[in-house]
Amino acid sequence: MRTAGILLVTALALAGVSARTAPVPAFQPVLVAFDVSHDRLYSTVPAEAGSRSSLVFFSGLGQEGSPVPSSMELPGVASGLFYDAETNSLFIANSSDHELLIFDRVDSGSVRSPTRVLRKFTFPTGVYVDRAEGRLFVLDAHPGSLLVFDHGSSIRGERQPDRLISGRKSGLNGPFSIAADPKRSRLYVSNFDGVLIFNLHDLSAAPERLDLPSGTLARGLALDPQSGWLYIAAPMIHSLFVYDGLKSKRVKIQGETGLFPFSLALDSNRRKIFLSGVDPKIGVMNLPAPVGSDGTIPEEQSIERWFQLEGNAPPHFEHPVPPAPPGGISSPPGGFVFDKSSDGWKAS
Repeated sequence: MRTAGILLVTALALAGVSARTAPVPAFQPVLVAFDVSHDRLYSTVPAEAGSRSSLVFFSGLGQEGSPVPSSMELPGVASGLFYDAETNSLFIANSSDHELLIFDRVDSGSVRSPTRVLRKFTFPTGVYVDRAEGRLFVLDAHPGSLLVFDHGSSIRGERQPDRLISGRKSGLNGPFSIAADPKRSRLYVSNFDGVLIFNLHDLSAAPERLDLPSGTLARGLALDPQSGWLYIAAPMIHSLFVYDGLKSKRVKIQGETGLFPFSLALDSNRRKIFLSGVDPKIGVMNLPAPVGSDGTIPEEQSIERWFQLEGNAPPHFEHPVPPAPPGGISSPPGGFVFDKSSDGWKAS
């Protein structure tokens, strides 16, 4: 059986394109994060045939005219992306060099090099900052661990975690993304076979499992601070899951194929959600929410518009003409490999 790490490496490398030190690299976004306070979208873009990455960021998405793009080169392959609004800090996991790059107090003119680097990971992915306790959480896909550092605002270099959660009891199997609901004391971790729910204040307790269909490959996570709802990217079945704290609801995305959505980010002010995958564009969709008098969530939803770049041209939005929706497939447990003959994913 293939490991979750192989899936992550392949998914990131699939988007590899040729890019050099241009103002904006060839645009094929894999991971996204959004800064609500500064109206800024961050995206990691594979470059140099998948051996390196670039960070592309867009300012002024809500203003008139086209957003302004900027970019910088990153070492290795970006395997995780997280923005902390309170400290205005950006965290980028670098799986090639087994490290976490930390950009403290970033702004549109100063994102050029990390202020801190945290090392000694195997395959770092998801990151979360616990503001109340000052802790830094980092996921490591191999062998499947959650590392907790008590002094997240100052830690750097090769440091041992203050807490390590791993092993069979933890349920961690190819963990990828983290989101937290401090009000409910919940720490969500997307797993190779669903989503785990840890007690944020009692990490030693065995996690619960979110009620997703068996074998669901969960990747990107995002929590809506207004509703407390969790949004889950399920790329194998071209869907989002919306979890309201009690039960989950699948929302099928119309008009998209391939590994999509892989990563997601929320604009809670405009109630939009950005979706990325192995495709040269980012989908923008209204945040799935209850409609009608009975408060039900739609079973299907279309991409409202595409956000993309063409070479070094300014970004623009296009309204899609969606084809027939892809057939819903059940994602079996185990590993997945990319089948070049069919240009798609299949169970190994």
